[in-house]
Amino acid sequence: MPVEINLSFVKKYWVTLTVIGIMLFSFYIRTFNFHYQYLLNVDSYWQYRYMNYIVERGSLPPVDPLMTAPVGSPISKMVFYHYLGAYSYMFFRFFIPGLELWKFLVYFPALLISLGAIPAYYIGKTIYDKRAGLFTSFLVVFSPAIMSRTMGGDPDSDAIVLLLPLIIIALFLFAYKRSEICKKIFDKKVILYSALTGLFLAILAYTWVSFHVAYLITGFVFLKILTDFLTSFFEKGDLKETMKKQMPLLLSYLLITVIFFLLTVPAFGIDFIASTIKGPFSSMEMKAETGNFPNVYVSVAEMMTGGTIRDIAQRVGVLFFFLTFVCCLPYLVGTYMKTRKHIDTAILILLWAGGTLYASLVAVRFGILLATPLCLGSAIVLAKLWRLVLMEDKELFE
Repeated sequence: MPVEINLSFVKKYWVTLTVIGIMLFSFYIRTFNFHYQYLLNVDSYWQYRYMNYIVERGSLPPVDPLMTAPVGSPISKMVFYHYLGAYSYMFFRFFIPGLELWKFLVYFPALLISLGAIPAYYIGKTIYDKRAGLFTSFLVVFSPAIMSRTMGGDPDSDAIVLLLPLIIIALFLFAYKRSEICKKIFDKKVILYSALTGLFLAILAYTWVSFHVAYLITGFVFLKILTDFLTSFFEKGDLKETMKKQMPLLLSYLLITVIFFLLTVPAFGIDFIASTIKGPFSSMEMKAETGNFPNVYVSVAEMMTGGTIRDIAQRVGVLFFFLTFVCCLPYLVGTYMKTRKHIDTAILILLWAGGTLYASLVAVRFGILLATPLCLGSAIVLAKLWRLVLMEDKELFE
């Protein structure tokens, strides 16, 4: 009898157990062999220093005395990661007296990226199916490009920079999918998910640049509505009815935008709206040798030009690159042409992978952002192959 209960439990919660297993294995593989008595790079100690300020003083000082010494430099408002790390450390120190901050930071990045398995699963599931969700969850945390920047002992901001966009996109997709099926303009779940999307988008702005995710959401909404109108027009559908169906998504986007700027403009100023809009264009000027001196982006290694597309593919994984751009996107477009399915998935991957590919050409640093949509695209291909092998799908484009 106990065996039957256990098997029933596993059968019922196998997806949850699988995602938990992915998270635990991800954390273990990043930390089990860490044997150093120090953190792994200089940037890690910069993050450590800021978190230590908060632990010792309760907050960050207005000026960093070690930046452009002896004058010092004002501390940016992008401080969420430092406060998250500091308060997480103080929370765990309550249960583990004597825990040192640097030792906690050995495990902190591994914990953050392992948590990314949860939103990664929901992104794949929401935009395609449950199997794609599981594959996405696994590939995101074990992608070599992501693994190399999120190992134990390397508490630079890469883990949180990857985690927050995953959460934002998962929440936005919840709102979008709900807007597709709801029969009223003001739906409670759409409002809730949209509000949470705006909130976490603001948190990203207090952590790192956020315009790339804002542009992804904006582009998705615009192209999805445009595609629906064109489809309705050429198939002689009811354009008024099509417009009516778009209203929940439009209101969702408006709510996301309003909450995002309401939470960021008071801290960053009204110019933050313009800087968000100009973000992709301004980023191209980061390495310009004009303006304030010193400009570290001119010489720092990770801001060097990303090279050719072939170079980028080798850094993020040629197989992931091939599966996404050569297999996944043509499959999704072909399916839409035949069955009118998966156009939203195609739009998301095209914008997400295409945008981060362009950013990767500008600087090596942004290559890690490309790894995530490539994992999603690869996961969809694997899920489709699974369905074909099991004969759940009899044709490729269905």
